[in-house]
Amino acid sequence: MRSPAYARGGKSERAREGEKMNSFKWDFKPKKIVGELSAEKLEELLFDYLASLYQNGQICRDFELIKTDGSGGYAACAILPEDDALDEKYADEAVRKSSKKIGACFDVSVSCLGENMDYDDVCRCEKPSAYVLYTIGRRESPVMCLRCGNSVPLYKIPISNDSDRAEDCRRYQVLWWQESYRATDTLWLNSLSDRFTSRQLSDPASQLSRLGLEICEGIEKKTGVQTFYYLHYDGGSSGKKFPNACPKCGGAWKKIESERFDYVCENCRLAANDPDNTVWSKEKGEKDSRERKRNEELIARALENAEREQKAREE
Repeated sequence: MRSPAYARGGKSERAREGEKMNSFKWDFKPKKIVGELSAEKLEELLFDYLASLYQNGQICRDFELIKTDGSGGYAACAILPEDDALDEKYADEAVRKSSKKIGACFDVSVSCLGENMDYDDVCRCEKPSAYVLYTIGRRESPVMCLRCGNSVPLYKIPISNDSDRAEDCRRYQVLWWQESYRATDTLWLNSLSDRFTSRQLSDPASQLSRLGLEICEGIEKKTGVQTFYYLHYDGGSSGKKFPNACPKCGGAWKKIESERFDYVCENCRLAANDPDNTVWSKEKGEKDSRERKRNEELIARALENAEREQKAREE
């Protein structure tokens, strides 16, 4: 078993301790006019609506649809990248069509449940200088700001699911790549198909890397912003030192100032981390160990206090 995916490459303390994305709840009450529609059809409309929002980047992957007991209505929960993510200005054609059907068939209300502690905030930079396609241990948008290390909502990037040009990059293709990368990374973490998964993650010529580089090229073409592809390097478990040269062109890596990344190759549009500089560094490991020990002591005290209170009640 290898080191957890969320720990590899994650350098930003600010990102972990800063703001989070908010979770929202929808309540859907069927209108009387749709009384003859079957529950199966109503649920299909709702799933189509949520899926269209996800494929446009307006909600995160872990959405849920719930049938409300006894009321005949439905509820849905999802994480929004930003509180205004549902604004019509961000919608694509699929979202607009689905939203019209939902508005015609349901009375809808939306409320904020609060911060979701499992999702970091999005990039707040006024104008990102560069992007990185990166998704290790993350379920937010895989397009990240190179400077601050936080995700950039896909609806903020001028690529579209509505394009009729075959060569254009689409938002759902970015999300499909993300699902493929996460599945490959999970297999690698569990030491399954090592040769295949390791090559897919660390070789710039692998199918997964080529697809990612095509997406980067498509984003850069539309935005004019340099877009790099994160190339995984597992030196920590193998004992290998981080290579001085880019594995694609052989040129020297460029050291950068970033909250999450160490190096880029501007020629090949690759980004990488030296494992010795990331979360498994000695200094960070010692700090985490002290914090973990302190937390364990506090929990032990709380358990002892709970036992004393239980004994007092029994007496």
